[in-house]
Amino acid sequence: MVSVFLSGRPLWTNPEINASDAFVAAWLPGSQGDGVADVLFRRPDGRVAYDFTGKLPDSWPRLAAAAPTHRGDHGYAPQFAYGYGLSYAHPAAVARLDEKPGPTPPEVNLERFFVAGRAPPPWGFAASGAVRLATVDDGAQENVREATWSGAGRLAIGGAAVDLSRQMNGDMALVLRYRVVHPADGPVRLSLSCGPDCAGGLAAGSLFTGPDGGWRTAKVKLSCFHEAGAIMTHVTEPMVIEAGGGLVLRLEDVRLAANTGDAACPAAPRPSS
Repeated sequence: MVSVFLSGRPLWTNPEINASDAFVAAWLPGSQGDGVADVLFRRPDGRVAYDFTGKLPDSWPRLAAAAPTHRGDHGYAPQFAYGYGLSYAHPAAVARLDEKPGPTPPEVNLERFFVAGRAPPPWGFAASGAVRLATVDDGAQENVREATWSGAGRLAIGGAAVDLSRQMNGDMALVLRYRVVHPADGPVRLSLSCGPDCAGGLAAGSLFTGPDGGWRTAKVKLSCFHEAGAIMTHVTEPMVIEAGGGLVLRLEDVRLAANTGDAACPAAPRPSS
């Protein structure tokens, strides 16, 4: 029994490994799936066609629950360490693995940042500089946060650091449902923060211009923030809006959602003539 496991990241698979004579982590080969077949099958004369050369680029987890699986972490004890891998030339027998998955970790909200008038845990609003934040009614009772910039300031939704790399690899987008009551006097930046001196900031004035035309929806691909410098494995603030003054903004909903072909990076400002 040879198991070929397709996944975008390491996962706890002890029962599947135990049920297999050989277990191959093939990741997501896409159009290169024939390369997996090359190392699985022998030549017609019985000789090995191609040997395995790949080694684990990440540590493989020992438990289903979140546990330290990065080299250097305190308590690092993976099932298979970074760099592990067998081959026809260097085989080895793997002892039967423990099939107890470990304690179930608490569910972490990674995709809903502001909904139904509140920021669900572990998220919360933070305003700094010349930004005043208030709760207002707009179609329902206390369903909206209104931020007013009287000068340079910053509005953020933040919490404990989370890993959004899986969501980015799945082509998800940050979705804002908002209303520009008054446009900003100057540039506006939309960022995703990954701690002190770490952020992926985008020029987003195109999203916050024009007269109050009612509610709008913006979908910005997470990959845009990554390309701008954000470290997606350590996101502390999934939404940061910075402006210099004049902006009056109402937020009704902030979340992650699938990109159905309608998400993009904010349009860059046109150079002045």
